[in-house]
Amino acid sequence: MKTIRRSMIAMLLFSLLLLAALPVSAQVSLSDIETNWAKEHIESLVSKGIVNGYPDKTFRPDRPVTRAEFAKMMTAAFTFEESRAVSFKDIASHWARRPILTLAEAEVVEGYPDGTFKPDNHITRAEVVSMLVRTLKLHDVKGYTQTPSFTDVSTSHWAFANIETALRLKILPPYVRGEFRPTYAANRAETAAMIDSAMQLQMTRGTLDYLEANTRTLGVRTDAGPRDFTLMADTVVFRNTSTVPLENVVVGDAVYVVADRFGSPQFVKTNGVITQQDVASKVTGITRGLLSPNDLRYIIQGDWAALGDSLKSNIYDELVERGVTPVEAGAIMSQDWASLQVYGRDRLAQVIASQLGVTTDLAFALLEQDWEQARELAQAEAVQQLLGQFLLEENV
Repeated sequence: MKTIRRSMIAMLLFSLLLLAALPVSAQVSLSDIETNWAKEHIESLVSKGIVNGYPDKTFRPDRPVTRAEFAKMMTAAFTFEESRAVSFKDIASHWARRPILTLAEAEVVEGYPDGTFKPDNHITRAEVVSMLVRTLKLHDVKGYTQTPSFTDVSTSHWAFANIETALRLKILPPYVRGEFRPTYAANRAETAAMIDSAMQLQMTRGTLDYLEANTRTLGVRTDAGPRDFTLMADTVVFRNTSTVPLENVVVGDAVYVVADRFGSPQFVKTNGVITQQDVASKVTGITRGLLSPNDLRYIIQGDWAALGDSLKSNIYDELVERGVTPVEAGAIMSQDWASLQVYGRDRLAQVIASQLGVTTDLAFALLEQDWEQARELAQAEAVQQLLGQFLLEENV
């Protein structure tokens, strides 16, 4: 009898070990996802306890997801650091109150102007993507493309940059092509797939240890040890507040690399001491590419010979139209401040501001080569230009 009992116990232990060794997909039994395009993503999240099936062993992949449900999924999938105190007047007794507040306190979600969160509203595709991109700390990386990938998401759309970033990171559903349909309610299959894809990305934080711009390689010193990266030709490099050429990055910068699941860097964000190149890149962005950083440097240095004849002619003509005599205009163009004193510099600042589409204060800071003030003014102007648009758009 004891031998039989021992045999049964041994068989039971063997069965348990065998079950534990089975693939995740074999352990998850949902009756309605076998042929679904997001099957592997769904099974992955179910196995981790991030999403659940229903009591009838279905997942209902086409069912729309609410804002509260998505908040619950996100807090189960990622770890967030709270940075502010937030409250919404419509979630006091809601079952998802804590997940919603966690995302809001981490600045991943925003409420509506009336102080509500609307937790039971269906979450849209644009909202899902924006929350994921904010979670990945890439929501401030903008301006690296002005060519829309989707016919229904123009550059003026509030989620344009986030959608383009999600596309580059390959976290969008594979069938989302041509049209994005940003206001469509995201379903359970889509949200599971995007969360699982975002979780597979590789993030590295540290300090820039070395840089070889000609081979597009850089080394990052991390708490876990050194990491080397070779950037692709289209890897987005972002320093302080602007997209920049790789050579603008400075050794010693704090660096954050986001690579795809295969380890290929897609975004490199660095922060460090503000340089002249930073200011030039910011002003170039504000003027929507009217001037390149080199053009801006030529203006600052007064190197009109290197600047395009067309731009020089436009500035000269506008000076004359503003009442400056041809002699004065010539002196201003040559930056002969000794002859014209402050008057000429003020006039040139006004004209450059008009040509660039920026304020006179910013143009004057550039002429003075006051990079710290110029950077702050450029940042403020960028925010001001976007503020009107953002206030009219739906908040996430």
